[in-house]
Amino acid sequence: MPKLTEKHRLRIVTRHKASIERYGYKPAALFWKDKYVQELRFAQFLDWMEAQPKLAGQPKVLDVGCGFADLYKYFTHHGLAVNYVGLDVSPDMIFASQNIYPDLKFLNGEIYDFELENESFDWVFMSGALNEVIDDSGEYAFGVIRKMYELSKQGVAFNLLNQTHEWTFQCADLMSFDPQKVKRFCQTFCSHVEVKMDYLPNDFTVFLRK
Repeated sequence: MPKLTEKHRLRIVTRHKASIERYGYKPAALFWKDKYVQELRFAQFLDWMEAQPKLAGQPKVLDVGCGFADLYKYFTHHGLAVNYVGLDVSPDMIFASQNIYPDLKFLNGEIYDFELENESFDWVFMSGALNEVIDDSGEYAFGVIRKMYELSKQGVAFNLLNQTHEWTFQCADLMSFDPQKVKRFCQTFCSHVEVKMDYLPNDFTVFLRK
């Protein structure tokens, strides 16, 4: 299983620590352009979930790269009650989230750091967590996506930056992906794959349904 090197992990932790000190508990500290762009990505998740068959009770959700648990806030604001677990490699993000939501469960580390059972969550989400540049031709990202699928009982949704967009392609400090390549990879283990590209010019969301 591909894991972050200590160098990459330290870089992520250091960058997020500095961004929190600069911006506080705001989307800018997560390297989002603004709250609107952040929530536009969340809206893709919510619309998709609401189109799926309803589950009995509160669905159990894992938020990979949870930041300040803004996805939980977005879901609850729109009337969706979930049994939420947040995961983030940054201890500062986890510390902040735990202070904001003391009753929620948070895990500090990578998705591979914990012995989570397969299908232990109904839904697994990830927004913006794979934008960090890792020079491995996407191997780490694809490993994370596959692991998220294994942990889900119902399905997975995640977004990535679109490599075919000129601005994104030229950003050396952002990791971007070819939507068709990602789709083909996901189809090697999932028979229900959907890619949505009509909400932002430089972003796309992938939905995997079991």
